[in-house]
Amino acid sequence: MNLGFVGLGSMGHGIASNLVRAGHRVKGFNRTRSKADELEKELEGFRAVGSPAEAARGSDVVFSMLADDAAVEATFLSSEGAAIAGLAPGAVHVSMSTISPAMSTKLETAHRKAGHGYVAAPVLGRPDAAEKAQLVVLAAGAPESIARVKPLLDVVGRKVHVLGDEPKKANVVKLGVNFVLAVMLETLGEAIAMNEEHGIDAKTYLDIANSLLGSKVLEAYGTMIAEDRFRPAGFKVRLGLKDVQLALEAAESVDVPMPLGSVLRDRFIATIAEGKGDLDWSAVARTLPRPNANARARKPQ
Repeated sequence: MNLGFVGLGSMGHGIASNLVRAGHRVKGFNRTRSKADELEKELEGFRAVGSPAEAARGSDVVFSMLADDAAVEATFLSSEGAAIAGLAPGAVHVSMSTISPAMSTKLETAHRKAGHGYVAAPVLGRPDAAEKAQLVVLAAGAPESIARVKPLLDVVGRKVHVLGDEPKKANVVKLGVNFVLAVMLETLGEAIAMNEEHGIDAKTYLDIANSLLGSKVLEAYGTMIAEDRFRPAGFKVRLGLKDVQLALEAAESVDVPMPLGSVLRDRFIATIAEGKGDLDWSAVARTLPRPNANARARKPQ
């Protein structure tokens, strides 16, 4: 199948690579051209192109993995070289970005008017999972569009959840999962700080906690926090703030209070104010007041 891919960052690189390895021909665009050029050198079935529209032109399906609503709108709807202009009638856009439900609906409307299919398919997993095709994919869209792209989603993920024909539902679920992960980071930070101030090292506490909870997520993030190891960033603090804000907006739109969301938003803002916006988002667990003089100085690794 002829595919396009827009956004070849840490997540997009792995996803696009797996599509090529599965035998598909992929044209890719990235704002930083060197990332697309590197992939072209690595994989015979990949070709770097100069605009989103060029990536979409002639493609049966175009994927996107972009940072936020603004990037998605600029890349697909607003600019002269926007991808929507390159898509032929009947082609399908698969948006894997974590964006607002409102932006997802806006994309769906624009694609429908242009005669395209649209599937929201945000993913759960970090860059290493993307490279290994071990993502969990949350997909929603018209049944005919889902049927067309499902074999492709199976290539990049270990599990595909189909959530109905309203694309925004996939985005809501993704925001809900990321919200729970952010809450976990906050509670981990608080619990570790309390234990450390009482002279109990983070690793000891985490080993005991995880013997009861048995959480792979807690184990992975807990280890990063205990070791102050926040580089390379699998998911940056500033993107975590974006997702918390999107979750708050989605909740407000349906009159659901999320009081923990306000705490999280402030914690992420405080972390960014400390100059840690480009660290892994688990760094928020170390952004806590530590009045005790015994609190050890930390330098992110």
